[in-house]
Amino acid sequence: MIEVWGIQLDGILWYCVSGSSLFLGALLLIMAVTTSLFPLKKWHNILVYFVAIFAVLLIYMAAVPFSNFFYLAWAVSILIWLVCLMLRIQAKSKITIAVCLVAVVMALLAVLMELPHHIMPSIPSQGHSRLFVIGDSISAGIGTAEERTWPKIVSEKGLEVVDASIAGATVPSALRRQIQKITPDYGIVLLEIGGNDVFMGTSHEEFEKALRNILAKIVTDQHTVIMLEVPVLPWQVKYNRIQRKVANEFNVTVIPKKFLAGIFSAKGATVDLAHLSANGHELMAHKIWSLIYQSTQTKKMLTKPVSGNQ
Repeated sequence: MIEVWGIQLDGILWYCVSGSSLFLGALLLIMAVTTSLFPLKKWHNILVYFVAIFAVLLIYMAAVPFSNFFYLAWAVSILIWLVCLMLRIQAKSKITIAVCLVAVVMALLAVLMELPHHIMPSIPSQGHSRLFVIGDSISAGIGTAEERTWPKIVSEKGLEVVDASIAGATVPSALRRQIQKITPDYGIVLLEIGGNDVFMGTSHEEFEKALRNILAKIVTDQHTVIMLEVPVLPWQVKYNRIQRKVANEFNVTVIPKKFLAGIFSAKGATVDLAHLSANGHELMAHKIWSLIYQSTQTKKMLTKPVSGNQ
């Protein structure tokens, strides 16, 4: 639990690292920029400053894996706009209008680029009845004998689960110790891995190389591979860039980071912000089952013969 001055910040933190705060931040920034085009009193200017700074903070904390060049161009446009506002350059001057237009366009472009990554994808299931899990302690649990982890709960629903997850695993260690359990049999392969790499500081080069090697071995015609995007803090955003880039190269379905963030932000879902509680495993199992079951059911419905009324 994260608490400052008696205020619990867990929900706010997970809301930001899910990437969702980008959209609120972009909206507030657009409102502040467009408002500044009208004649404002001094206290109005102060309010615009406050809203703009809050908006930038929300955008920053969203940790969206845009390129460094995009972030730099956006930051420069916002900075120039703030300077124009501070120097009280006439709102109707060409330079002010141009700067405001660039800042607004950049905000809209950011929303349009990131929005597809917040839409839950449908799993391209082929009616698989087997689930392989490559993961860390989120899947393997914290090691207590009586612990019912989410893969165990999913297996109780009738789906065959091959759980290769190991507590404390990283992407490089998963390459060495887990992928051999992924047999050539038909099935869905779920990658819930990468959180320990982020926390422990696995080098970006090693992370990318290991992730690419894992996908090279498990992406086959028999497997439908899905990857859970890892919620990260702003200074860790390159891990998300690598996940998206490599997943795109291998045509792997990425589950948005709001999926895991939503589970971890649920009341009573974690024991220490990093490991799932019993309730957390139940919720994770329900969410994973919904993803897979919905896809398999859709497949069955499309192939099921339709009989008319006699």
